Amino acid sequence: MGREVSRTVTGYLTGKLVISVICGTLTFVVLALTGVPFAAVIALTG
Repeated sequence: MGREVSRTVTGYLTGKLVISVICGTLTFVVLALTGVPFAAVIALTG
């Protein structure tokens, strides 16, 4: 039972991390293309 819980939590956290990286990358690309200053900082904190 402990392994199943661990696997579920690990999968959940991995999924959240992947979604966050994708969102941050897309945010940076859109902001950079539109010429927003400090696009990287905004993408990291937004």
